[in-house]
Amino acid sequence: MSSPSSSLRDDARLFAGIFVLLCAYYLLWYAHFWPGVFDYDSGVYLTEVATGQVKDVKPFFYARFLQAFSLGGHFFPAAVVAQIVTAAAALARILFVARRSRVHPVVLVFLVALLINPYVAMMLSYVQNDVLFSVAVAVLCCEAAFFWRTQRITRSGLLVFMAFFPIAFFFRENGKLFGLMLWGFMVLNASARVSYRLLLAPVGCVALAALSAIGVDFSRPWPLVYPMVIHEVVGLARPEFAEPAGSKLSMESRQAVGEERLVQAVPFYSADLWDTIGFVQGGPKLLDLPDERKSRLIKSFFVQDLWFNLPAVVGHRIELFLTAATAQREFFPATYEIPQNLPEGLRATATDSRKHVSARGLARGLFEVTLRYRAFLWSPLPGVLLALALCLRGVWRRDRVALGIGVPLCAQTLLIAAFAPAAEFRYLFPLYLAPLAYWVARSPNSSPETVMMAEHQAIETMNSVREYE
Repeated sequence: MSSPSSSLRDDARLFAGIFVLLCAYYLLWYAHFWPGVFDYDSGVYLTEVATGQVKDVKPFFYARFLQAFSLGGHFFPAAVVAQIVTAAAALARILFVARRSRVHPVVLVFLVALLINPYVAMMLSYVQNDVLFSVAVAVLCCEAAFFWRTQRITRSGLLVFMAFFPIAFFFRENGKLFGLMLWGFMVLNASARVSYRLLLAPVGCVALAALSAIGVDFSRPWPLVYPMVIHEVVGLARPEFAEPAGSKLSMESRQAVGEERLVQAVPFYSADLWDTIGFVQGGPKLLDLPDERKSRLIKSFFVQDLWFNLPAVVGHRIELFLTAATAQREFFPATYEIPQNLPEGLRATATDSRKHVSARGLARGLFEVTLRYRAFLWSPLPGVLLALALCLRGVWRRDRVALGIGVPLCAQTLLIAAFAPAAEFRYLFPLYLAPLAYWVARSPNSSPETVMMAEHQAIETMNSVREYE
């Protein structure tokens, strides 16, 4: 029987091996995507970092992350490398916990295949807050499931909670609900032998992370509900046979937007995204409506318009969700395009790198294959179904662990379906990674009874060895 110290060394070697392999794999892909994968929102973040003027237009904590690891905006690729290494550490921890939970080897192979998908490598090179938020959701779910099953928080598990709870909480607005729900389930399901000081440690880290808001410009915070509302309002305003534009809307909603401005917005409407009516050059720029009129529009939409147009609104919400789930919208990495709002030096580097991308035959070929079949290979739908399965398992079998993981994941799914203003597949990346949490959460071999039995057998074996000696 190996000693506890040798067992710890074996665990450390296993984690280190997985971590190094994942880092090497993802960094090789990053060399292909050098200096990163960008879209318009990436340019917003990087411009804030380059100028040092962080605003709350997008979640500010990710801008602080980019600031810290790009050395104040002097070397942006360092921040992407930091993002890849952070994600690789979290994903390695997930595979390690799955192995410790005695997940079936065939399932482990499936989880590894899920993580070596070039889609994941592309996402980790993508300068977007959704990436680390998604990874944080996955690793926190796995770590929480392992904690509930074993009723123990190891040092490495505590580090995971302390590092990734702030990321989950601040990298996306819907992360606050996720973090509160997961932590609440942890507290409710903790046994008396678990120190509550350990459970309060992540709360302290979230509080410390909140201090990074110092110096952030909160004069124009990003509206959370308005993009979805204005997208639906303009969609409902489209004229139908023998009906004028705006006939489906209440007078209050039409007046809040402005009759003339609403009619002008209709030709710019796109079912898949709200950007064309919100803020693009040459469009109606409905994001610029005064705050008072935005508030009136939100109230009138939910009070007067939603119920009478429920089939149309729900149908459009489902359309958006499925379009995002099958990644049907054209995306920048499809042609390795470069947004014009990137900082000048980074744009020049990216332009030079993209000139040689066609020479990277194998990497480009593999990515093009995943891109061609992205409706299946990038799909989060298996994760959605598994999250629902965890909820059903939790209710049917009274499995509090399955319920504690399934409910926050299903809540994320509902929030995205209800309020996402565009068919962006990046919103659903947490659900693509959800199978990682599912197999740890449903593993019966890491239950408290099994762990206690294994510990009891280990103690008996060690005592027998001592007596023999």
